[in-house]
Amino acid sequence: MGVRLCGVLGSLAQRNFSRMTSRKVVIGVLSAILIIVGAVMTLSWGWGVVYEEVLVEPYYLVAIDSRSEMMISRRGEGERVPPTVCSVGWSRSYIVAKSIDRHSRSERYFAIDLGKDLVLGPYSAAEFSKKRQELGLPQLSNGIELH
Repeated sequence: MGVRLCGVLGSLAQRNFSRMTSRKVVIGVLSAILIIVGAVMTLSWGWGVVYEEVLVEPYYLVAIDSRSEMMISRRGEGERVPPTVCSVGWSRSYIVAKSIDRHSRSERYFAIDLGKDLVLGPYSAAEFSKKRQELGLPQLSNGIELH
């Protein structure tokens, strides 16, 4: 009787273990799917965007996670002017931007030729001043609120 009882209990334990293992696998797979979906949504500007403004379609002033990450992006292509953009201006022909390099803290200036879809720069302040005169670039704004 004792041997038979042990065999029955062993069989039940093995079935329960098999069910528990299957549940763990299902939960693990669902967790992985949720993590991947969350990452994709974050990268596609669905979540994590703290600021977004259309400058000239398809160019956006956008900050992901923090305004200190402010950059100019082209929809569907990502960063065109690197963070931290602190001043912008635009016309029918150009977008201009002043950006502060996060590592060196130096000022950099950029222009985007909208007709050619071409980023010009980075320029120093003196180089940008010459380019402004040469190309008739628009004025930069007084600044962007980064707080």
